[in-house]
Amino acid sequence: MFLCRLGDPAKQGRNTNLTLESLLDTSAETDASVKTALEPLLKDFRASTKKFRDLRNKYYGHYDRESELGSTRALFTRAEVETALRALREFMNGFRLHFGESRMMYEYVVTNSNGERLMWALRHSEVNPDG
Repeated sequence: MFLCRLGDPAKQGRNTNLTLESLLDTSAETDASVKTALEPLLKDFRASTKKFRDLRNKYYGHYDRESELGSTRALFTRAEVETALRALREFMNGFRLHFGESRMMYEYVVTNSNGERLMWALRHSEVNPDG
């Protein structure tokens, strides 16, 4: 579900989402070329997560009768997950390179923790960037 959310639109109704598109929109306020440069990578990411998004929308977002009673539950493979993660890495590295940073080797980051711990660490680093 998290991968799907990253590919959601920047705005839905009155709500602004924290997504890759909103990152591009905010960055484009100071550097308009970033959106042009990275939109193809965002499109690739969205294409690589289409199956996950369809699954989310059909089974979790709408809870429709056919999905719940039928045996049409679409599963995805590890290869499809790896493809989506590769597209996300390419987008994030494209962003870094656009602003003069070097490539990050995201695929080699290993943690023995979960997403909640990561979010705590990110919030803590915002409040206290020196540790």
